[in-house]
Amino acid sequence: MIDRVLRVSQIKDAGRDDHRRLIRSSIGVGFGFAVLCLLISILFARWDWSLGLLIGSGLSLLNFRLLVNSASKWFGEKGTVRISSLWKGFLTRLLLSGTVLALSILYLPMNIFGLATGLFVAQGGLLLSLFRQGMKPKSR
Repeated sequence: MIDRVLRVSQIKDAGRDDHRRLIRSSIGVGFGFAVLCLLISILFARWDWSLGLLIGSGLSLLNFRLLVNSASKWFGEKGTVRISSLWKGFLTRLLLSGTVLALSILYLPMNIFGLATGLFVAQGGLLLSLFRQGMKPKSR
């Protein structure tokens, strides 16, 4: 019985490590993609695109990180997160994103398409990380 419990806990720890590795990898890939897009836009001297990409990718990666923290509290072992705290986190992320987007669109000379491209950095990083993880050969 003790051996069975030990094996189940080892599986849970391995799954948690895979989850952390995937999150770190997706943020790293997203950051790398954002840097690549910024370098290309600076190379072509498109400062409005650079500013849009910078704001969009920063907002995307920050929102993704806050979402991961919120979800890890919800799916954690303790299970003591209340629904009201989840709503507060959601509304905080929404208010932060909306404020930054509204102020940057109204007052900064940036390209909207660059901003939209930057907002998809976290999703692109997650998809590329999942694809890369799926292409690795399975060890036995």
